[in-house]
Amino acid sequence: MTSLRAFFQEKQVQQMIARAAKILSIPIKLHHKSNWAIQTEGTCEACRFFQEIPEGKELCAGCRMKAGRLALASNVPVTFVCHAGFTCYAAAALPGEAYFFTFGPYMPEEGVHAIEAEVGRRVGELEGKRTDRTALPFDLADIRRTSDESVAAAAEWLLEGLAQLYSDYVREEGDDATGFPDDMTEKNAAGLPSPEVAGEDPRLRIAAAYLLFGKTRVLHAVLEDQLEETGKSPQTRQSCVIAGISKVLGYLHQCGAGIESCRDRFPEFVAAVHQEDIPRGLLQLCDRFVKSVSPHKTLLKYGAELPEVLEEMERRYGEDLQLQRLAEPMQIHPTTLARRLERVTGMKFGELLKRIRLMQAQRLLRRTSLSATAITRRVGIQDQSNFTKIFKRYTGMTPKEYQMRYKQ
Repeated sequence: MTSLRAFFQEKQVQQMIARAAKILSIPIKLHHKSNWAIQTEGTCEACRFFQEIPEGKELCAGCRMKAGRLALASNVPVTFVCHAGFTCYAAAALPGEAYFFTFGPYMPEEGVHAIEAEVGRRVGELEGKRTDRTALPFDLADIRRTSDESVAAAAEWLLEGLAQLYSDYVREEGDDATGFPDDMTEKNAAGLPSPEVAGEDPRLRIAAAYLLFGKTRVLHAVLEDQLEETGKSPQTRQSCVIAGISKVLGYLHQCGAGIESCRDRFPEFVAAVHQEDIPRGLLQLCDRFVKSVSPHKTLLKYGAELPEVLEEMERRYGEDLQLQRLAEPMQIHPTTLARRLERVTGMKFGELLKRIRLMQAQRLLRRTSLSATAITRRVGIQDQSNFTKIFKRYTGMTPKEYQMRYKQ
């Protein structure tokens, strides 16, 4: 049995990757989804600086793996802003396999000064200082100023070339190539990544479940939530919505939704996002983009009862909802309903209800002056101590800490 690792060790393959890095003048890294480094071409002073700091190295790996897994799950390239404030681009190395490329860091031609200021702020945070750095501890001269479109075009050239080489390689070897075993990533019984995987935001999974059946308002609300929790940097906002839509497309694909039109239009969507820096405009772009998701396939696959149940959960989250009571008027067995819910959300009914309640609580904490006690009652949680316990478990903060950080 041939190995994908053996394929990537072929001299011709390594030369092609090295050539792409040289032509593009930005670093290119090849990783497995387990974070195993396969090949690195090029570097820069900024990367060397962060790699020498344990926390910086960890943050770098976290950003890279989050974007790489997004690209692998959706089979759609992902443009993202790394922990240092630079732009990077992640793409699956071969369709359906477990390897991905990271292109970058680089700086888009627009807004270079704003990016430099953001980099200084993040360096200051890493060094434990409250003020921004006025002088960076590294030179930015070796970080390429280029357009996102140029990086995407170079990535497409590399990926097409590798696909052809791989096709020839498999034909010559006379066997299927395989990589690392699939059990190296965490998945639940529904086949979706665990909510506890680093970088996961369960709100996007919930939004995708509603979008499966043509209901776009939950995705709009969740992306709005994320933007309210994101800094005011246009690059950070843009990265937020691109990463969010990429992740949602991955969930939709896993659930069998028709997203072909979205995939075809994704590069156009990314280009439009990079021209917009106002939250309202970004949300409008997302709304228009996901309208082409067809609910027909999923209605046939999961039944017309499921969207009705999701609607009830969204509308009546503050009540004492019971799975059996929701199932009875639909004339569906509670066990069947629970299984279908888990298939599209990756969560059991009780977990899903907690997450929906928590989403509402976060909005109220950000947008109102209601006390945590009042919010507890409004979202349907029985007592204040239980609410605080659930909130801290899922967000890492107490309700008060969250409100102080994100109050609008």
